[in-house]
Amino acid sequence: MYVLRKTVPPAVLVECGFLSNPGDASLLRDTPGAIARAIAQGVDAYNLNQ
Repeated sequence: MYVLRKTVPPAVLVECGFLSNPGDASLLRDTPGAIARAIAQGVDAYNLNQ
């Protein structure tokens, strides 16, 4: 929470999974573009609603 509370500009903290979890690691390795697109779409959707 320090990152979000002590940052002056707007910030987003995203946890996409854990590399120690084989399933998460596989998804992160095989679909990095999908994760990045989903984060960007979420930020865009938030900005449209402000």
